[in-house]
Amino acid sequence: YQTRIVKVHLRIRADWLMMVIKEKRESGTVSFTLTRHPLITFSVDREPIQGNFDLYISSPSLTPLYPTGYKRSITGFAGRKAYLIRGKAEDGRMDESYLSTDRHSMYQVSFSAPEENWKDAAPQFSALKETLRWLP
Repeated sequence: YQTRIVKVHLRIRADWLMMVIKEKRESGTVSFTLTRHPLITFSVDREPIQGNFDLYISSPSLTPLYPTGYKRSITGFAGRKAYLIRGKAEDGRMDESYLSTDRHSMYQVSFSAPEENWKDAAPQFSALKETLRWLP
């Protein structure tokens, strides 16, 4: 799969459902349902930065998304410096998101699965991480 709006290239499986695709000139979202039962998903978002990137990774921005708490760390993802955010999302599933910037846009790559199914989803998540690369 490749999209010039979200600026990502990755290898997907034909049996995954494309859940959402939204594209505008400067922003976009693409997400896939890897399995329905249990609900395991993967998504990539790109949006223009409005202000300082630090605002997007601040506690006031993240706390509403992870009401029971989250852990934030700095890491690398697909060749870029990224912030890794792990926590339980509003829908109750575990979420692992990588947030990065190219100074013009913010990119978020998210992996979500029920906590009890995370180990089962891990090989698919790892395969996605290995194939993902950013487009210019």
